Amino acid sequence: MQELELCQGTLRDILRDFREKNENPSEAFKEAIAIQILDALNSLHLQGFIHRNIKPSSFLVQANNNKDSNFPYCLKLRVIGLSAPWNLS
Repeated sequence: MQELELCQGTLRDILRDFREKNENPSEAFKEAIAIQILDALNSLHLQGFIHRNIKPSSFLVQANNNKDSNFPYCLKLRVIGLSAPWNLS
């Protein structure tokens, strides 16, 4: 049985909201996004997979309960059908 989590949209939606409001995210906000993206990709690579379609809509957004965070969301990388095993040898 597969389990799905309730998410508020994608990273693409968040970035579009900034663009529509003619606002720029803070450097801390962008850094928090970058860290979560790199952590997700690192985790996938450590399991022996690569993601074949990295883009903002590949990251689902979930509310983050950590009020001290510069990025009030938790990113979840969509991997179903978009990843493949890899081998360095």
